[in-house]
Amino acid sequence: MSYRVHKSTTGNVVVASREDDFIASFKDGSWLDRLAFSAHELEDMLLVTDRSEADSLIAQAKNALSHDAIVA
Repeated sequence: MSYRVHKSTTGNVVVASREDDFIASFKDGSWLDRLAFSAHELEDMLLVTDRSEADSLIAQAKNALSHDAIVA
């Protein structure tokens, strides 16, 4: 699967994949199963190019969402 991971300097994260329609946001210390950022917040995020960091964030998102740790 091809995932895109974006991260802000404040630690907010978006993990997304069009292939399996997966999206997760890390905001205010919690993983959410939706896009939780405004357009302005997204503009401040940078693509995570370090493969190991991206893989770690993808695993964290999938693990959190698969264990009913979703905060709506």
